[in-house]
Amino acid sequence: MKNLGRIGVFSVLLPLVAWGAVGCAIDGSPPDAGDANLDVVQMFADYPFYDSLASVVDDADIVVVGTLVRSEDVIQYPANLGDDPLANPQAGVGELSEEDRDIMGVPTTVSTVRVESSLKGHLKSGALIAISQDGGAMAGKQYREASTTLLGEAGVGRFVLAGSRYPNGKYGLVDPVLGLLLVSGETVRFAKPELVGHRSLGVSKLSDLPALVKESAR
Repeated sequence: MKNLGRIGVFSVLLPLVAWGAVGCAIDGSPPDAGDANLDVVQMFADYPFYDSLASVVDDADIVVVGTLVRSEDVIQYPANLGDDPLANPQAGVGELSEEDRDIMGVPTTVSTVRVESSLKGHLKSGALIAISQDGGAMAGKQYREASTTLLGEAGVGRFVLAGSRYPNGKYGLVDPVLGLLLVSGETVRFAKPELVGHRSLGVSKLSDLPALVKESAR
C-alpha cells in the first residue's frame, strides 16, 4: 500500500479533502464524455509519476483481470485519519455541519468489478472489489478528471487493473493512465494512449502480463 495517504485538493469549488489524488483543480472546460443532460465540469489531478507499466505493477497492491459489474456515483467526504496534521489535513477540526459536508464532498465513481484472475495480491477468482475513480455526478453536474477513464465509459467490459487498497476497503488505480488496461480478446492497450507519451507498456498481450508481474517482484 505504498501510495495510500494521498491528499485531494480540489481548488476553486472544493476545499481540502483527505482521500484521493494529489492537487486536483476544477474548471469549466467541457470534456467529450458525460451525460448530455448535465452541465460538465473538468477536473485535473496531479498524481504520482510512473515511467512504465512495470513501475506501476511494482507499486500496486493488486493486479487483476476483471469484468465490470456496475458503476455508481458516490460523493466522498473528509475522512478522520487521526490527529497528525501531516497525515490528516482535517486534524483539529470538529464535527462538520451538514452545510460543510456538502461543500467538501468530492464526486467519485465506484465500480464493482468481478475478479477473473489475480496476477498480484491475494484476491481470488470470482471476488467482487470496488474501484474508486475521480469524477462523477454531483449537484446536477458531471465532473470529469482529465486523465481518468471511468470503467463504465471505457467501451469494453474487461480490464487489467493495478490498484492500491484504501483503508475503507475500496481500491484506487495506482495511476489513472498506466494502471488501467483495456482488454479485447487477448490484446491489451491503454485507454488514453495520447497521455502515455514515451512511457512503456512493455506488453501487447494478456499472456505477457504474468512475466511482467513476476519480474517486478524481484
